[in-house]
Amino acid sequence: MRFNRSAGIALCAAFLGTGSLTALHDGDHGEGPTDRTFKVSKTGEVSIGTDVKIGNQLVRRGKYMLIHRPEDDRHMFVLAEVDKKKAASQLSMIEFAGRFLSTSEQVKNSTFLAKQQRDRSYEVVKIQIAGENGDHVFTTNVGGNNANSSTRD
Repeated sequence: MRFNRSAGIALCAAFLGTGSLTALHDGDHGEGPTDRTFKVSKTGEVSIGTDVKIGNQLVRRGKYMLIHRPEDDRHMFVLAEVDKKKAASQLSMIEFAGRFLSTSEQVKNSTFLAKQQRDRSYEVVKIQIAGENGDHVFTTNVGGNNANSSTRD
C-alpha cells in the first residue's frame, strides 16, 4: 500500500479540524481555590481523603463516624475514628461546635465542604446534614495559624 502526500495532508486536516486536540484540559492551573466534598453515608460514616482543619482542630485523613447534636443555634459534632487495625485507645475522638445558619431549602445529602487554603491545606467551611434547612459553619483560624492538633493522642 502506497501512502501519498495529498492523502497525508487530508488526514492531518481531518484530525485538526475536529477540535478534539485543542479541547484537552490537564487539571488545575492555579485559577482559584479547589473545593473538596466529603460525603456522609446514611449511617453517619464519612471518609476524609486528606487532612483537613475544622475550626482550630486538625482532622487526619481516615474514616470517621459523625455524631451531630443540635443545641439551639450552636450544633455540636463528634468525629469518632473508625479503624479496625488500631486499638480502641489509639482511636481519635474530635469534638467541635458549629454555628447553624438557616436556609430556605432542605438539605438532601449530608456532606463536608472544604476549601483549599493558600498553603494548599484544606479547611472545612461548611457541613450540611440531610433533612435540615441550613448549613453549619465554623470559625476559621485568625492570622494564618495552623490548626491545633493537641487534642489528638
